Amino acid sequence: MEKSNNKHKKKSIEYLSTWEGLSKIQVIRLIMQTLEHLNLKKSLNCLISETTLHPMTPLVTKFYNYLLRCNWDLASEYLTKIPINNILKLKCKYIILENKFIELFLIKGTILESLQCLRQQLYPSIFDNISTNRVHRCCRMVIYNKSKEFSRISEELIKLNILKDDNNFNLKYITKKSIKLFKKLLINRTIILLPSSLIIEPNRMAKLFKQAIERQIQCCTYHNVVFSKENELLKDHHCYIPLLPTKKVLSIDAHKDEVWGLSISNNVCFFATCGKDSTVIVWEIFNEKSNNKSYKKKIKSDNDFIFLTKYKHNENLIWKISKKYVLKEHNSSVNITVWSNDDKYLATVSSDKTCRIWDISLGSCISVLKGHQENVWSVCWIPNIQKSCINIFSESEKKVLYCLYMLVTGGFDKSVILWDALQGIIIYKWIFYANIQDIGCTIDGFYLIIGFSNKITRVISLKNFQEIYKLSENNLISSISTSKITNNVLLNIFHQQNPCIKLWNIDTRQKIMTYYGYKQGRFIVRSSFGGPNEMYILCGSEDNKFYIWNRSSGILLKVVSGHSSTVSAVIWPNTPWLITVSDDTTIGIWVYPESKKSPQNKYKFKKVIKEV
Repeated sequence: MEKSNNKHKKKSIEYLSTWEGLSKIQVIRLIMQTLEHLNLKKSLNCLISETTLHPMTPLVTKFYNYLLRCNWDLASEYLTKIPINNILKLKCKYIILENKFIELFLIKGTILESLQCLRQQLYPSIFDNISTNRVHRCCRMVIYNKSKEFSRISEELIKLNILKDDNNFNLKYITKKSIKLFKKLLINRTIILLPSSLIIEPNRMAKLFKQAIERQIQCCTYHNVVFSKENELLKDHHCYIPLLPTKKVLSIDAHKDEVWGLSISNNVCFFATCGKDSTVIVWEIFNEKSNNKSYKKKIKSDNDFIFLTKYKHNENLIWKISKKYVLKEHNSSVNITVWSNDDKYLATVSSDKTCRIWDISLGSCISVLKGHQENVWSVCWIPNIQKSCINIFSESEKKVLYCLYMLVTGGFDKSVILWDALQGIIIYKWIFYANIQDIGCTIDGFYLIIGFSNKITRVISLKNFQEIYKLSENNLISSISTSKITNNVLLNIFHQQNPCIKLWNIDTRQKIMTYYGYKQGRFIVRSSFGGPNEMYILCGSEDNKFYIWNRSSGILLKVVSGHSSTVSAVIWPNTPWLITVSDDTTIGIWVYPESKKSPQNKYKFKKVIKEV
């Protein structure tokens, strides 16, 4: 007997020790939970018999089973037997009863039973201000249900931390799959409250793996979302030095003076350049897989240019750039151009105090916007305008919302104007106390960012046209560039000695990263998001070069020479080439240099190649 007891003691002591500096018991419990989630029951039972450990105590197991069956009343009663403090018991009891109400109300649709639960169980379980507010939210859900305001009910669920914006739980079309997901969310929010010594939060091992991978990615200097295997668990995350489009293959001399503006269409089939010579040139770009019949003809015109890029398996992909339109209706220098969201229209602003709207299919000006008293220096289209501005109009004015194209212009007359672009009608006008340096709109169409000559940057809500907050910067902001996939924005900061680009998240109001190295003290140079998934930051410079940074780490990856004057703008869409414009009057086309050593010289651009 003594020998057997000694063996048992040795076994217990062994499991109280550590493994690689970690608690053995915790590691084994995590493995048990993972085996259970992977439905490896035999392996789990084998591990339990070998270690004499269990994922949960019998008491907690019974409580957990009640939760899994959504038997909220028994779970609430059994909660009193679990050894936790009284405050935690009150919290858990409230959440369990709230789960019961939500299941009765949303999933089963039994209004009378849910009201009974709300009055007789949920309301008496209130124990603090937070639980009081939560009960009020549950009451509002019942009120909204009578008017079938499903979106308002969803908002209340999000505020109760039951749903998130990305859960895709549509209250109008509840399916078996969505019910299963919803019940899982209800159960998990109860389990999270309990101490980890009693029950492990769901999918704990997977969460630890993801956190480890995310941390390695954050520390990766050359992180590349295209080539890296972000879910790799069997080895540490590592990215090679990326191959970048730094080889100049074309220098197009089409303008008669400095080229200031560059914009590319959303479908990557056209780009536009403008500048000091008062002209706008629209270029068409396509490749050998195009359906365009003109491509098959031999190039005889001086308006056509050809270049090659490497494709898969070292095959060449032939690209053609063709001058489509030369637009000369502005009476002074053209400062910037932007494309509408559907690429049907091009907006150009000029020092002649106007903004012109061009129909790309016709190559003609269809609208001239006259409302500024000084140079118009900035312009941006507003996406999703109907959803954004619905709250600021009266019933008699709501008809203006249904125009499809709206844009904002900013000028040196200290005003910013929201236009009905095609009709040339002023919808709203802001008057400020400083000149407008640049403007930008977030991809969701909710926020307008305005940079001023007095070093202030304002964020305006397009729901009510009121200022929400200011971005804190101590120096003049020369240009603004917004992301096409997130609500992030780049601000170029003027400084003689140490200019920089700052990346801000407009939703969280946080500065994410700062990029240094380029030169800017006299002229406007514009930065942009570029490359696959906008993983790079690009910017021109007054030292006749352009710069490429890693967006995540802020590391300067490449400084590229090739122009003889200030590089005004750089754009790199999700293609194997990028475009630059410069004060030397030329447009530069850059591709990947040939490299057999780098394992990352085979971008998969098949999905990017557009047919025109």
